[in-house]
Amino acid sequence: MTINQKTEKKFRSLAITLTTSFSILLIIVLVIASCLQMYFNFRAQQKLLSEYEHAIARDAANSVTGFIREKFNLLDAVSRRSNIVIMPVEEQKPLLEKLLGLEPAFRQLFLLNLQGDELLNVSRLSKLLSKELMEYDSHELLAYVRQNEKYTSSIYIDKVTNEPMMIMAVPITDVFKDMTGILIAETNLKFMWDLVSEMKIGKNGLAYVIDKQGNLIAFRDISRVLKRENLNHLNEVHNFSAEHIPIAENHVHISKGILNTTVLTTHIALDLPQWTVIIELPIIESYETVGTALILSALVIFISILAAIVFGSVISKRMIQPIVELRDATEKIGSGQLDLKTNIHSKNEIGELAASFNKMVDDLKRTTVTRDALMKEVNERKQIEKILKESEQKMKAILMASPIGIGLIINDRIEWANDSLFRMTGYENNSLLGQNTSILYSSDKEYERVSHDLYQNTTISDNGHIETQWIRNDGDIFDCILGACSLDPVDPSKGQIVTIVDISEMKRLQAKLLQAQKMEAIGTLAAGIAHDLNNILVGIVGYPEYLLLDMPVDDPLREPLQSIQTSGEKAATIVQDLLTLARRGVTNTEIVNLNTIISDYLKSPEYENLCSFHSRVRIITDLDSELLNIAGSPFHLSKTIMNLVSNAAESIRNEGEILISTQNQYLDMPVSGYDYVNKGEYVTLKITDSGEGISKDDMKKIFEPFYTKKKMGRSGTGLGMAVVWGTVKDHNGYIDLHSIEGKGTTFKLYFPASRKDIIRENTTLSIA
Repeated sequence: MTINQKTEKKFRSLAITLTTSFSILLIIVLVIASCLQMYFNFRAQQKLLSEYEHAIARDAANSVTGFIREKFNLLDAVSRRSNIVIMPVEEQKPLLEKLLGLEPAFRQLFLLNLQGDELLNVSRLSKLLSKELMEYDSHELLAYVRQNEKYTSSIYIDKVTNEPMMIMAVPITDVFKDMTGILIAETNLKFMWDLVSEMKIGKNGLAYVIDKQGNLIAFRDISRVLKRENLNHLNEVHNFSAEHIPIAENHVHISKGILNTTVLTTHIALDLPQWTVIIELPIIESYETVGTALILSALVIFISILAAIVFGSVISKRMIQPIVELRDATEKIGSGQLDLKTNIHSKNEIGELAASFNKMVDDLKRTTVTRDALMKEVNERKQIEKILKESEQKMKAILMASPIGIGLIINDRIEWANDSLFRMTGYENNSLLGQNTSILYSSDKEYERVSHDLYQNTTISDNGHIETQWIRNDGDIFDCILGACSLDPVDPSKGQIVTIVDISEMKRLQAKLLQAQKMEAIGTLAAGIAHDLNNILVGIVGYPEYLLLDMPVDDPLREPLQSIQTSGEKAATIVQDLLTLARRGVTNTEIVNLNTIISDYLKSPEYENLCSFHSRVRIITDLDSELLNIAGSPFHLSKTIMNLVSNAAESIRNEGEILISTQNQYLDMPVSGYDYVNKGEYVTLKITDSGEGISKDDMKKIFEPFYTKKKMGRSGTGLGMAVVWGTVKDHNGYIDLHSIEGKGTTFKLYFPASRKDIIRENTTLSIA
């Protein structure tokens, strides 16, 4: 190849490159020029549209302003007669009647003096209705007019004619511009309705008028005006209501219109009255010319781009087609088809590139494995990964769904836990991870014991279990059983899998069952003892009473017999408590109110004896006046109140007070305290004292029969609180107990509420 041939070859390649570059540059220039032309055309059309709608709005505003100004001009013409106020009525009346005849929009005319007193009234209505139909603020009117300003009231709908009315007033001044009176006109705005409804706003546009509060006062749909519809939800109305915008600041924008359609809208604000005229044009009609201009511009852009593409594609075809063939060949080789060669024989750089490509393919055949072998290995790896992932997901789902808490502990730190463990301990998801397990134990000593007995002696072949106490995030301690198993018996550092079962509820139910069994056994014993003692006490209580009937007052045997009788009655009270404890299951129930039972107890001899014995204890009541009724035994409930008040008084050594309160209470979720209270509607009885309080050890035994810390012989047999417990349970109720040693005790009893009414009034109960 000669030097001239090489030069010609390079020139040909350069020509193709330049031609292609020119085509691309031409497309870019045409697109930019067309876009600029479209933009400036759009802005020009938009400016013309804005000026057009402003002109329409100004014409509409001028029409409304002209209507109002015409009425004020007529009033001003009369008010300029400075002596009209001092004229005789015979001269005033024809003048006002003439004004009423000249302007059909005026329904009534009033002439007032400076104090606001009426001098003359000319009306198209009867005298009885003339003032009753007018709605305006007279103080506001006088304030405006006395400042030598014209006044317009708010629009109101006449109750007789159902037409919009407005009050207009002008000051009457003398030749020295001093105010001598006021001329008031009640104006019918129906004529302004007709004016607004007849306005021609483009082809399909409309106009309406609103006041400064955003109320519609003129529109072609009269029914909406009569409803005093407020349009503050429309952007254009809201702008006017929020701030009275001057005309110079008006602008045209797109928004929702009064007919709930998208419109191009603007408004012109009036100075007097403070109304605004709003003009709306349908968006399609408004932008019809703009749309035509945009379509023409888009057509020009499309034709320009199409011409540039055709011109560039014809010139660059010879260069692009070989490149496409090389690209397709490269993709096929990438997919493993190594028996492929290109058939490009151009005498330029692309031909040289094709020759190099064919040489590369020959080299790849000798050094690359086949595509099938590679794809087989890839598919096998993907299948194994899929099986492992599915297995991992199944195992994770099983662990997460387990109601038992499960966790992974490595080096005494929690590395993983399921939802049950988070829920059991009260920690949010992942907030427990990375923490030392010692934070879950109630004490360091307990943590060391469990770590030694469970974790350190556990291998993969044996499962250890131990009972302990954990502490929740909120500080609550609960009983649980822990199990552990090492992941690797040879290397304990790899961690242990632990399981946690919350047994606090089971232990609570077990303790409740033991308490019920104990009370049942004691009740059976008490029943036998009570019946035997009752037979013995018949003679001890009865015979002294018979002997005392005929015995003289000064008989020396009278006092011993009375002592025998008193002791017998005290023994009978103990027997009665035993019978109450033995006869579990109250069968004699009726609809009662706790307030009534408390009131009856406060009138009983037992209460009087308590007050005399504990004279320094003050008893206060706070009873809910709207308290609901309950179904129960008045005798047992009264006995319960008496025992709780008596115990409260006994706990106060010197001075103190006892509060007895009742309340309606609805629980939308169970409450766990001294007793587990289910959700429901309850009537509560609460007795609070300021006594010595109850220790934690005594609180566990307080409801057991015959358990007492009172002095023998003074009061108490150990049955009072057992009777309280039995009575509450027989009424399907619950007991909550709070006490702090040295600060007092609160008993709160929950009784299921009843919506039934009391059939008869309960009589005062006397507790023997």
